Amino acid sequence: MKNLVRLLGLFFILALVSLAAPKIHKLTGRVGDSKCGAMNTSKKCVTGCLHKGEQAVLVAGKHVYKFANASELNQYAGERVTVTYTFSHGKRTIASVKAS
Repeated sequence: MKNLVRLLGLFFILALVSLAAPKIHKLTGRVGDSKCGAMNTSKKCVTGCLHKGEQAVLVAGKHVYKFANASELNQYAGERVTVTYTFSHGKRTIASVKAS
């Protein structure tokens, strides 16, 4: 009986941990900036806006995605990239960026 209770307790803890773990997501798009969004993702425009203090974003189709650690995208201004990220507590956090 004690072993059964311990085993059930272990399963319960593992279930809670798996629910709390952030999920990994991937998106492919162009690196833009928070001012121009999807309107202009040319390297010249994005680089200029980033230097003026705008935040880097990922433009995928008609959607513009913001990230908590958006500066990870700065070096890819205007380029097509694949971003791997986690979504937790309402925030997207970049795990990796690869040119594509």
